[in-house]
Amino acid sequence: MLELGIKALLSYLIGSLNGSLVLGKLLGGPDVRSVGSGNAGGTNALRARGKWLALGVVIIDVGKGFLTAA
Repeated sequence: MLELGIKALLSYLIGSLNGSLVLGKLLGGPDVRSVGSGNAGGTNALRARGKWLALGVVIIDVGKGFLTAA
């Protein structure tokens, strides 16, 4: 039972990370929420900062889903 609770807590914490905000802070430049649609997702990252940031955001988002499901 304790193991399930720990997994649920870790999954919640991992899911709360936002890839575009993390990469935006690491790489500098404008916040993706202040440009374009204001959404902090991969599509707005593509519009605001280009394909490499958007690719990084997608990799982080897919990785979060894979990691929490495993």
